[in-house]
Amino acid sequence: MPLPLGKMNWPPSHEARRYDRMHVSATWYAGDPRDLAALYGGDVPRTERTRESKRLLNRVYDWYWGQNDPAELDDKMHLPVAQDIAQMSSELLFAASPQFVVQPIVFDTEGKVPPEHALVVAATQRRLDKILRNCKMDALLPAAAETCAALGSVALRIGYDAATMSMPVVSRVDGDAILPEYSFGQLTALTFWRVVGADEDTIWRHLERHEAGRVLHGLYRGTGTNLGEKVALDQRVETAWLADAVDAEGALTLVDKRMSAAAIPNVLPDPLDRGSFAGRSDYSPGVLTVFDAIDKAMTSWMRDLDDGRSRLLVADYMLESKGSGSGVGFDSAQHLFTKLKMQPGDKGDPPIDQVQFAIRVDEHMRTVDYLLGQAVKLCGYNTESEIGANAGDMTATEYMGRARRSMNTRAKKLRYWQEIETLVETLLYVDADVFESQVVPLPVRMEVPPPVQTSAKMLAETVEIVARAKAASIEVMVRMLHPDWDDQTVDEEVVRIRDEQSLADPNASIGSAVAGDMLPVEDVRDATDTAAADLVP
Repeated sequence: MPLPLGKMNWPPSHEARRYDRMHVSATWYAGDPRDLAALYGGDVPRTERTRESKRLLNRVYDWYWGQNDPAELDDKMHLPVAQDIAQMSSELLFAASPQFVVQPIVFDTEGKVPPEHALVVAATQRRLDKILRNCKMDALLPAAAETCAALGSVALRIGYDAATMSMPVVSRVDGDAILPEYSFGQLTALTFWRVVGADEDTIWRHLERHEAGRVLHGLYRGTGTNLGEKVALDQRVETAWLADAVDAEGALTLVDKRMSAAAIPNVLPDPLDRGSFAGRSDYSPGVLTVFDAIDKAMTSWMRDLDDGRSRLLVADYMLESKGSGSGVGFDSAQHLFTKLKMQPGDKGDPPIDQVQFAIRVDEHMRTVDYLLGQAVKLCGYNTESEIGANAGDMTATEYMGRARRSMNTRAKKLRYWQEIETLVETLLYVDADVFESQVVPLPVRMEVPPPVQTSAKMLAETVEIVARAKAASIEVMVRMLHPDWDDQTVDEEVVRIRDEQSLADPNASIGSAVAGDMLPVEDVRDATDTAAADLVP
């Protein structure tokens, strides 16, 4: 399908509601109090304007950020909970960098990789590692996961400029700059767009459409809400370099009919649009009301601090005189004083009195803590109090048991991120075709480390118990100690251990790899069950 001809609403009308929701989520994620005040007190999103007006919206929920009383000081306080939750999602997924492992496709009759093909796999792996380091993939994925949690989706795309680059790169595009297209739940096309210039009432947009086998580029001159007319790519310096690279249809051809972009939804389904496959934000409408209530409680707390400062009520005749006919006054920086209209010699209240209002610290703290806990839970995560962050050292099993809600959310999200495997494989195809790297493109598997790593001490103790009980082979124990090793490395290590054992004691049995007396069967069973549970990712 070609790029749009122009003269249409932008974003397209069928995507307007999703873009409006992303605008609200993006405002909370950014956390600028001025933008929040404008969002709820001034400019109302189009999807909310359709609900009869801002008056009806405020009747459903009286947004704290929509209350603008000119008589009150603008002292509202914002707690950036939305940012913290997005960072929490990112850290759960990619705090430990995933590994992209090239997979062999040739096996012998025994199911092993022939030596000549192993050399091919190793060469491809080295080239892939170099490309991913150049892309800074370790930093790219956590950033993409963070904006994905906030906006509901994110995209990764392959790009290159053969004239200035030595290899292709992968870049991130956030959900509010992509238009995915699906057929039977499968991504069929992905359009990226960006504003490359603005002069007076004219907006210049660059559209980049990724399809199976090609990438189309187009430049449009329109307005803030209309795409406008399609013009030649060389009319803007930002797209001029593409003019000589594309064909008559404005397309770049990809090898093997592959698609050089991937859209990753945050979570599905979207309760606000169940037919959409684009993904939904962690910030549901109910969560946003909790964010708003947190800011209201925090502002009330800070106002208590301001109201509770010590004051001296002082008769005005006791303050500094400014001279005959000029009255009296005091330095405004001395906020301790509050002037009262009194005359010398008046009876009743003393000329100086002290006032100290109570500060409701405990009430506000409990309110804020409760609301924070509800916000975190509604987004699908465990709070620190549930996990027991201050409870001392925990095994991996204990941590994952307490953080079950977070672990389940992580598992759901990782299923969508597996789409990166196909994209990285396409990266190898582009590298071989465009940059003639001489590597053989092969399938790639993404291996994401568990969020909690078992300590080396615990692994060693586990292997020792298993070895003393003669409950596992040398190969199993090597895999327990080195779960990241491939089959060939494990086999080589097993051979070394066997050789060392035969040299040390020709009569030693395989089970005595770690010498020791036999343990009672029931003790071995309990110990190995507990230890093995800690090793489960």
